[in-house]
Amino acid sequence: MSDSELIPVDLQGAGDKRGSGSVPVKTLSKPERLKRAWKGAGLCIGLAVVCVFLPLIHFVLVPGFLIAAPFVFSWMYSWERVILPCELKCPNCGQMIKISLNKEKWPFREVCVHCRNEMAVLSSASASENERK
Repeated sequence: MSDSELIPVDLQGAGDKRGSGSVPVKTLSKPERLKRAWKGAGLCIGLAVVCVFLPLIHFVLVPGFLIAAPFVFSWMYSWERVILPCELKCPNCGQMIKISLNKEKWPFREVCVHCRNEMAVLSSASASENERK
């Protein structure tokens, strides 16, 4: 089982408001990725089985979930590194924002539920590369 590492991040809010923090990132091993992908595909197949008992709409939902299962499997298997749930301090209002489980992709954007402003979350490595350009 892979351990998570803390990645330092820079936060860019509205205007010139900036902040910093760190987010935990986990590298998923192949067995972890397979388990996660099978759970997603299994959910699609389970929903297809449940939808068999719904009159009329089962003609659309059952094939739809069965067709979606391999796509969900492929999509979930492609997540090699994930950002684990954490909290960051909003550079706009100073309140803590909950970050949910997400595929590692820099930069990503979050909206503060307190001030409703968007902030960009950049890994410090990618932020320093952008400043050089």
